[in-house]
Amino acid sequence: MISSYQKRKLVHLFKLLDVNKNGYLQLGDFLSIAGTLRKKMNLSEHSSRYQTLCGSCQALYEKFREEICEPKKRTIALREWLDYFTEVLDSDREEELVEDYKTLIYSFLFDVFDDNNDGYISREEYGEMYEIYGIDDKNVDEAFTSIDVFADDRLSKYELINAIEVFLTSDEPSDRGNLIFGHLS
Repeated sequence: MISSYQKRKLVHLFKLLDVNKNGYLQLGDFLSIAGTLRKKMNLSEHSSRYQTLCGSCQALYEKFREEICEPKKRTIALREWLDYFTEVLDSDREEELVEDYKTLIYSFLFDVFDDNNDGYISREEYGEMYEIYGIDDKNVDEAFTSIDVFADDRLSKYELINAIEVFLTSDEPSDRGNLIFGHLS
């Protein structure tokens, strides 16, 4: 059974992903992130970088939708989100499914926020994620430092995957990675 702390983290992530704040996750929530980045990066709607951003955002949404919803349903409600992740984290397949989501979220973060394609997320790129998702940036340095286990001022694949796994599975608030998406609301 998932703990109340794990549930709070999942609610927090849902609220971040629900960009239009209507209580549902929809494709538009994910594509609006690509649109915001397009404007911020001054990209053309036809640029390959913008198309990659849209593809990454759509892939994340589609994976969630396919796993959580009935086949023709296009929205994910908070209750469905929580029920799904409760089932995942309580199942015999937890390790396999968490591995899938770690990889999916990691790929999404790098596709969307690794602006210079160097294979790392810099402190600046990480701060951009906070800005785009409306996360209070007063804690961005604390969160970045807690995830940057190599203390080299950049986040590697290993560090992000570890942080995502901790976020999805840890019941201990002080564990590294729990701040990856900011302090819980």
